[in-house]
Amino acid sequence: ARIYGARDRLDEREDLVRTVRSQRFRYVRNLMPWYPALQHVEYGERNETLKEIRRLEARGELGPEVRQWLQPRAAEELYDLESDPWETKNLIADPQLAGTATALREACNEWQRDVRDVHLLPEPLLEEESLDRDRYSLLRGPDGLARLEKLLQAAMGKSDGSVDTTEADPGVLCWQLLRAARLGNPTKHTQEFRKAVEHNSPSVRLFAAAGLSRAGLTQEAAAAFRQLLTINRPALRQGVMREIDEAGGAVFAELAKELPAAAGEDEYFRRLLEHAETAHPLN
Repeated sequence: ARIYGARDRLDEREDLVRTVRSQRFRYVRNLMPWYPALQHVEYGERNETLKEIRRLEARGELGPEVRQWLQPRAAEELYDLESDPWETKNLIADPQLAGTATALREACNEWQRDVRDVHLLPEPLLEEESLDRDRYSLLRGPDGLARLEKLLQAAMGKSDGSVDTTEADPGVLCWQLLRAARLGNPTKHTQEFRKAVEHNSPSVRLFAAAGLSRAGLTQEAAAAFRQLLTINRPALRQGVMREIDEAGGAVFAELAKELPAAAGEDEYFRRLLEHAETAHPLN
């Protein structure tokens, strides 16, 4: 028997994790490995345990078993629950467990196929494509499975890491842009970011703008973010604010005076803005 699990939206933050376990082993697929397991989420930060973790980390007294929760993760993890029930030692590269890893990896693939894992569409694009149809039908049409396979491969980075701005599927292009911005050197993809920021999909423009900001092209990124904030779609606007917060202080400084009005009544946008104001003080 196997047990499957998933992680997606975390209040104002996002993540994308899929997992499958057998009686003895647990396989974890981190499709956004640049995020730590413990992101800054306002509600969670009120927890006394997390407050203590943050305090110990600030003092350099946090042990390695817990510190790993605050660091970027491996793309895949494998744990032996008999010898390591607290899942502290990642065995994904252990050659003696290669067969186990392959079996659970394929089980995870099969599960995502079976359920037509629609969250392989990045959240702003999922919102965009479900404006006039039920989101859970998006990958269930006659071409749904083939599209899911392309999305899964793009999300897992099964390519040479390049960005193909001629890619017809905006979901695949979003993943290419995401990975180019977050992993490796984004300055190598400046040309692709500049081209994609003119795409007809606002979601593609969002991740292209994120790439521009991480490549140090602050003015170009700010202009793209500013335009996207005029589109009244909550997931898109929250995605913009999340990227501004997570990219660093330069683009936030460029837009800081405009963002309070853009927040409106959106609680998640407001939380992200408040974190950015604390993380990137202007004086």
